[in-house]
Amino acid sequence: MAAGSAGGRVGPWALAKPVRFRLLFACLVAALSTILAVVPLLLVGWAVSSVGIDSAPLRFAALAAGFAVLLQPILAGVATACAHYAAFDLLFVLRRDLMHRLAALPLSYFTQRQDARVQRVLGDEVEAVELFISHHLPDVVAALATILVLSGMMAWADWRLALAALAVLPIGAAAQAAMMRGHGEKMGLYFGRIGRVNATAAELVLGLETLKTLQGGRLMMDGALQQVRDLHAFAEEWRAQWMPGWVLYTVIIGAAPAFVLPVGLWLQQHGSVTPAALVFCLLAATGLGVPLLKLVLYAELLMRTRQAAGKIAEIVDAAPERPVSDPAPLAPGPVVFDGVSLEMGGRAILQDISLAVLEGGITAIVGPSGAGKTSLARLFNQSLEPTRGRITVGGRDVSEVAPGALGRLVGVVSQDVFLFNDTILENIRTARPAASVAEVDAAARAAHCHDFIAALPKGYETRVGEGGSRLSGGQRQRVALARALLADLPILLLDEATSFADPVHEALLQDAVGRLADRKTIVVISHRLDSVVGCDRIVLMENGRIVAAGTHDALLGAAPRYAELWRIQQRNLSWGLGAAKDDTPSRVEDAAELTS
Repeated sequence: MAAGSAGGRVGPWALAKPVRFRLLFACLVAALSTILAVVPLLLVGWAVSSVGIDSAPLRFAALAAGFAVLLQPILAGVATACAHYAAFDLLFVLRRDLMHRLAALPLSYFTQRQDARVQRVLGDEVEAVELFISHHLPDVVAALATILVLSGMMAWADWRLALAALAVLPIGAAAQAAMMRGHGEKMGLYFGRIGRVNATAAELVLGLETLKTLQGGRLMMDGALQQVRDLHAFAEEWRAQWMPGWVLYTVIIGAAPAFVLPVGLWLQQHGSVTPAALVFCLLAATGLGVPLLKLVLYAELLMRTRQAAGKIAEIVDAAPERPVSDPAPLAPGPVVFDGVSLEMGGRAILQDISLAVLEGGITAIVGPSGAGKTSLARLFNQSLEPTRGRITVGGRDVSEVAPGALGRLVGVVSQDVFLFNDTILENIRTARPAASVAEVDAAARAAHCHDFIAALPKGYETRVGEGGSRLSGGQRQRVALARALLADLPILLLDEATSFADPVHEALLQDAVGRLADRKTIVVISHRLDSVVGCDRIVLMENGRIVAAGTHDALLGAAPRYAELWRIQQRNLSWGLGAAKDDTPSRVEDAAELTS
């Protein structure tokens, strides 16, 4: 797919490069079909003005007109079919090339954008380009051909009457210019608002169950409804701006015969035009109105299509993953963060992170909410790129090797597990599509999820539903762990991977991870200090910085903040709904300290 021009300004014709020849052929056939549609009028006018009513030329004109009437719909059908076939092929090419382009973009491109925007481009925007090309492009050519042929026929009959008929064009153009002033900008704002309304609606549908249980849910629904009202008000205001110009344009364009008639009558009185030529030009002028109106409608559709093409170009023109300066594959080794900082939206997320991850051991990263733990985890699999500093693996700077090379060494299990709407077997096997059923079974057993899978009616052939909706949170996490184990990557990143597990299954998961520690580098992100006590190294983060690192026992003695967090969490472990009311204020104070 060719890249768009600067700023993503690219039209549908540029995107249609793979099928241009077929589109040109369709447009040519559409033009011929239009010419045949007006040939009978031309022949009748010629016969009536040149010969007698019983002459042989009149019979010839009638036969030729009949042939044109029969051939015209055939050519129109060929043009439509050719345009549709070309458009369907273009639909496939655009989506295929967009998918390839998306695959070439860094993960950070997606973490900084709404999924709905990318989905809209792949869906609605590509469909808009296809719709214009398949349905409207031949019609545009046909309308232009109709105007040119009718104008030529009138000029052949009498050039003065042709000029009178075409006098509507500059007047109509002035009305159209007034109507279209600021139209492109308004259209961009309109479809931008539609996109936001669609994104909000999708979010509400996904969170409907939660909204129904919250007092603020009604407010959020009202806010979404207000967005719809604002969109309607904007559309009404926009319509009020262009409607007078549109009405004026339709009146002017349809009035071509009214320009021809007085001029023709005056010329006839002076013997300068024949009655046949006048009648012929009046009929031809009547045929100008419809194609001229269509051109204005197509101009608006073209603007919409250019908006869609611009959205496609935003992906086409997006900065690809950085070039490779060292093509050698990245081998496993110690992962070192050297002075790494991360900024997003002008805000510092991570500041001067220097960390050597133990190879063949378990490193835990802990800290209160907002400390930067998940952002640091995203640097591990290159979902984010550092703003400053460097990350090395085995001494090699990952910024100099193949994009995503570090991510291909890291298996990730997060608290937000995503499963495809497929069978459990295929979800696990996405980590290694060539894996045998026995290997999938072994990975599931290692992740302690084989028993619950085997208890399902269809076992490993059970479909999990959209996003894994048919499984519980803990079950989804264990399936995700099995997927990561099947990938057998040298680094395993667990980001709150036991957040949905009950105590029994949490112990099983920790046992499964512990058995891997001697042959993998394991990084654990956790809020709960009691779940990482046995880790080889614990890194405490706060406000985007590393404030302490060491074993659990060492940190208890040397890191007051860690000791404080440990004390608060241990105290809260014994708290329950039946705890003494007098103890509640102190626990509230502890919670405030924990999140401060």
